[in-house]
Amino acid sequence: FPVDAEGNEVLPCGGYGFRLEDGDFHQAFNEQLNEFREDGTTTEIITSYEDFTEEDVEMANNLTAQDIAPNANQNASTGSGTLAQLQESGSITIGVANEVPFGFVGEDGEATGIAPDVAREVLAELGIEEIDVQVVEFGQLIGGLQAGQFDLIAAGMYINEERAEQILFSDPDYCVAEGLAVAAGNPEGIENYQSFVDNPDLTLAVATGTVEVGYAEDAGIPDEQLEVFPDIDSMYQALAAGEVDAVSGTAATVQRQVDARS
Repeated sequence: FPVDAEGNEVLPCGGYGFRLEDGDFHQAFNEQLNEFREDGTTTEIITSYEDFTEEDVEMANNLTAQDIAPNANQNASTGSGTLAQLQESGSITIGVANEVPFGFVGEDGEATGIAPDVAREVLAELGIEEIDVQVVEFGQLIGGLQAGQFDLIAAGMYINEERAEQILFSDPDYCVAEGLAVAAGNPEGIENYQSFVDNPDLTLAVATGTVEVGYAEDAGIPDEQLEVFPDIDSMYQALAAGEVDAVSGTAATVQRQVDARS
């Protein structure tokens, strides 16, 4: 797990994002999500992906959004009527960043991954059965939600204080460690973020808008050693081409990307 600027361990835990004015929708979704956290539904869905263990889900089940970001949901408003509108239409548009296994579009064109799969079950209980998906770069998820491009972020987005100032978060349904992808054989002996602080010749790839940008900065990695990419795939292409020395991301994403390129 990464540490913040004060040296405290950070819990990377994912939740679902809502507009600040959609407090009614957020509350209803979160209440149903918590029922599923309690009865094991989220555990069954999430652990069906081999990237996650029961411990990853259990860790989240013992936390609220406020445990991770104390400012979470302080600016919620219930005046929009979004929930009633969605229930009347029976359909919703969700935003994903095409990041396997968190939220992506499958070969059938449907939204899939741990976040869309859980969201589908929650939304069905709320009377919303039809799901459309919008794929955007990760760094555009919050802006797209705020602009009304979609109604819900279902991309496994980590809960943190900076994001909680802009959107509402559900309670988390998983927590997972971070990982680093390196060249075969790890020729530079990279172990963690400190490796980059200790060796100014190393370059780390991060994706724009992700928490890894902040983790790297908190660890003291200079800006000139960070290469920021617009999407996930381009980082791994740069690593394969020898343009960067490592890629930072969730352990699940890192493992999936490395396996796909092995």
